[in-house]
Amino acid sequence: MSGRERRALFLDVVAEADALARRAADQAGERVLELPALRREGLRALVRTLRAEAASRLTLHVHDLGKQSRWVSLCALALLARAGERRILAKGGEERALGWGSFIVRELPFALRRARARAATLRRVRWLARRLPEARVARAVEPSRVLFVRSDLGPPLVAGGSLAHIEGVVSGLRGAGVTVDLITPTPVRGFDPGAVGVTLLPPDPGHELSVELPPLAYNLEQLPAIAERLRRRPVDLIYARHALGAFAAAIAAGEAGLPFVVEYNGPEVWIARNWGAARRELPLFEELERRVLRAADLVVAVSEPLRKPLHEAGVPEERILVQPNGVVPERFDPAVHAEAGARRRAAWGVEPGGTVVGFVGTFGPWHGAELLAEAARGLASEPGMLFVFAGAGPRAAATERLFVEAGLAGRARLVGRVAPDEIPEILAGIDVAVTPQVPNADGTPFFGSPTKLFEYMAAGRAIVASELDQLGEVIEHDVSGWLVPPNDPRALAAALAALAADPEKRRQLGNAARETALARYSWRAHVGAILARLAVPKEGV
Repeated sequence: MSGRERRALFLDVVAEADALARRAADQAGERVLELPALRREGLRALVRTLRAEAASRLTLHVHDLGKQSRWVSLCALALLARAGERRILAKGGEERALGWGSFIVRELPFALRRARARAATLRRVRWLARRLPEARVARAVEPSRVLFVRSDLGPPLVAGGSLAHIEGVVSGLRGAGVTVDLITPTPVRGFDPGAVGVTLLPPDPGHELSVELPPLAYNLEQLPAIAERLRRRPVDLIYARHALGAFAAAIAAGEAGLPFVVEYNGPEVWIARNWGAARRELPLFEELERRVLRAADLVVAVSEPLRKPLHEAGVPEERILVQPNGVVPERFDPAVHAEAGARRRAAWGVEPGGTVVGFVGTFGPWHGAELLAEAARGLASEPGMLFVFAGAGPRAAATERLFVEAGLAGRARLVGRVAPDEIPEILAGIDVAVTPQVPNADGTPFFGSPTKLFEYMAAGRAIVASELDQLGEVIEHDVSGWLVPPNDPRALAAALAALAADPEKRRQLGNAARETALARYSWRAHVGAILARLAVPKEGV
């Protein structure tokens, strides 16, 4: 093969987040190598792929040239590729050449600084991990003031299931007469950073040197901040949202002699290993997760499948409370939002008598948005069917691409991220709401408790859901929704076609779903169950 005929390589670290760059690479005939797929195969497979054949050019596609922590380790791998030309391309279009000389001058000093900071942080964290206490004898508590500790890093929390959970728990506690203070690394919608009881403790940007360093370094900063916070505003209980590498709340509660509750939405180390960035310190994260969970007076798990990892971590059954996520039903009253829903339908261009199929979510690998797009292929002949996707995330570009490739771009409306206040209006404009979650790739049970499912129910929508663990427990087939086999686009398409043809069935399913949400799945009931367990803890420990 001559040099002119050699194919170019496009190593995509952004992984679907930039549809324009990906599309340009496809059009240029470049072979696209997505990092998540290569990571699953391992480092050796990646090196073999890069060395397998000579390429005319290699492009390393990254989020931001200024955030070396996300891609500096891949520079050396990119330099191992047999390529005539190498470059780094950022999402915004900025690019620069990559060669051994520029790597040594520009990237190597950063790598050395990162190594020193990493060693110092790991040394301190390992020492502190030994201070994590085992939970003491179960003690009854009826809290009047709670400190809610959030330590998961990321952008300001303005939408999504995490925000819905925080708002729901806090509103439920306040509704029960409990004063709630919050300490958080980034702003949370609805919580004024200047308000009494809200402490905004931003992470030090100087710690963004690697993937694993920021959460560990942040907890080192958060620990004395929590202690100082407790001295100024004493509380009866610390409630912490579990996050990767989070340990500060557990140590602070132990040292202050306070009851400690962990909100457990999933095994964070498993999530990091299967859906997150590669991490060199997973054994340390596993040790921290195990010690924090065992230090809790109560672990509130959002689904039954989470009992198994909690038992494996050494948490006794008596300290586990399984309580699904919930909803504030009043926010989603379909009668209140009917007119706004009609306006949404008009804006989407829905034909008279047409059916709107809707998806609301963050387009994670587990949400199944692409599965819904594949099902749409089998519904191309259905007259007047429109697909509306609200939200943003890593699989949004792939979902959009499936509609384009099927020639159905005109039947899809990807409206992007929307404010939580807009979701009730969007749901009021939808006829059938879909939760097409897919099974975990490694065969482990689906442990999620999708907040959007409960919002769909409260909105009185006809729901089509994957028959997958909690989804199949909450939805009663042909009563409060329609269950389909997971990962089966044909079955999903058949269910959507049947409901599109039967408005009366949609009405019956939607009414039953709302009644179920009102009776069982309010955040008020969720928090009530937590407070009841704390007041009368189970014996056995």
